[in-house]
Amino acid sequence: GGITLENNQSLLGQAVDLVADGTTLITGSNATRPSLSSPGANAITLASGNTVRGLGITGATTQNGIVGSNVGNTLIDNVTFTGLDLEAVQLTNTTSNATIALRSNTVNSPDSATGVEFQVINTGNATGVTANVTNNTLSNVSNSAILVDGNGSGTVNTIIRGNNITVNNAGSPSIEVDQAGNGTITALIDNNTISGQLNDTDAIFVIASNGTGTLNATVTNNSNDTAPTGPIGSGLFGRVQNNNTLNLDIDDNSFVGLNNEDIALVRVAIPGANPTLNITQTNAAALSADNNNAGLFLEGSITFGQPTPQTPIP
Repeated sequence: GGITLENNQSLLGQAVDLVADGTTLITGSNATRPSLSSPGANAITLASGNTVRGLGITGATTQNGIVGSNVGNTLIDNVTFTGLDLEAVQLTNTTSNATIALRSNTVNSPDSATGVEFQVINTGNATGVTANVTNNTLSNVSNSAILVDGNGSGTVNTIIRGNNITVNNAGSPSIEVDQAGNGTITALIDNNTISGQLNDTDAIFVIASNGTGTLNATVTNNSNDTAPTGPIGSGLFGRVQNNNTLNLDIDDNSFVGLNNEDIALVRVAIPGANPTLNITQTNAAALSADNNNAGLFLEGSITFGQPTPQTPIP
């Protein structure tokens, strides 16, 4: 079962307009959204240069909703994912200069206890990758909601903005940006709302590790409404280790963490390594004040008053 697209193909459902040469031939309606179900197989497998819009992907699949490897430019827009066992979107090994856009989608998969609902992983040396995850609604999330992972020596720009995430005793971060290796990720995490109970984890997790790479992250206007349960859990957790660099600007967030640890920042000292953790705010007091008097947990050598990190170009 399942649909496998060829390069540069589009798959459009009747929930979006059909437009040709600037003329609307069919006006889309949610009432006529077609539904795909693929028992035992991924519902849609991408090639390169694909667009998927206006469809519904339903349960009865033990695999993923949409998958792709070595993808180029990709747009997934106005797709509903309901009752999946695994991940809604899993994209790996993006090609250089690819633009990935996941926008205005809806996920409701309470049985998806493993995997990540939206996952974009850039492995190897691909450069100039753009991965934007914007204005999505994810409900009943029991694991991770959004993961952007630069696992190698490539470069990724990512905007994670305007997503509404409702978790249900989730055991992994709702939003995670992971620079793992020698590359560079430049991230804007902005205006995301995380509601519901997290279990022994964080609402937003940013980490740079396993090499000499750099994560530039601007984290603004985000919120979570419930302190996590378990021995650990923050609204925002930033971590750096090995010989990596984490540059952070944290502003205008409303985080709730366990034991008043609304924002946790950790520089892990490993023998023979020298990680760097830079914060734009001038000191710990300014960091707290800029984030609605957030409670702080700070560990290791942290340098405040550093230049504002680079941000992705919208």
